[in-house]
Amino acid sequence: MTTEGTQALTVQDRAVAALGLSNLEEELIELVGKSKDLVKITNADSYKQIDAARKVLKTERLDITHKGTAARDDANAFSKAVIAEENRLVAIIQVEERRLQAIQKAHDDVIEAERQALIDAELKRVETIQATIDVIQIMPTNIPAGASSKQIAAQLEEAEAVGITSFFEEFTDKAQAIKDTSVLALKALYAERLEFEAEQEKIKADRKELDELREAQAKREAEDQERHDNEEREALERQDKIDAEEQRLKDEREAFE
Repeated sequence: MTTEGTQALTVQDRAVAALGLSNLEEELIELVGKSKDLVKITNADSYKQIDAARKVLKTERLDITHKGTAARDDANAFSKAVIAEENRLVAIIQVEERRLQAIQKAHDDVIEAERQALIDAELKRVETIQATIDVIQIMPTNIPAGASSKQIAAQLEEAEAVGITSFFEEFTDKAQAIKDTSVLALKALYAERLEFEAEQEKIKADRKELDELREAQAKREAEDQERHDNEEREALERQDKIDAEEQRLKDEREAFE
């Protein structure tokens, strides 16, 4: 809505109009000029002249002040009236404006909720894919220390069984690369463990063979010692017999003599 037939006035123009004629300034300048020559009191007449001129100026000043006060009061009253009228007119349309705003906000909230739901779903989708990729990536590091080749083989089989399907969408290439890396790492671990276990079996077999050799050696040594002991015992027995026979012959000879 617009106001028609209103002539725009500046604030200065409205102030001049409120205080009187537009040529009031010129009149005041002229009035002030009339007492310029009064510069000194020399006698009673000059005193009266200065007093009279001052009173004229005072009267004019008070008149201007009165007009200014009246204009300000009128302006304040006008301002209050404008505010009251503004509030009354605003109240007419504000309820409907707020109703329409509420409808618009409800619609915007639905749109925003749908948009946020799409964002959340996208974040969840990416998060789920990334979590699956992470599981594939840490497969080689999930092997416990000292795991057997069978345990590694089971993990390798599980890694090879992972299907890089359309589930990974734009992350398919990344998932495939990580799967290949994990499979290669597990194969290397499997080969290392097989080699280690083979070495351990060889060491175990060598240790068993060494133990058997030591046992056989100990047995032979025991048998040799026993044989030596028997031979030594037999030799002593033979010597005892010889000694006994010699002693008998000696005794017989002594008896004969």
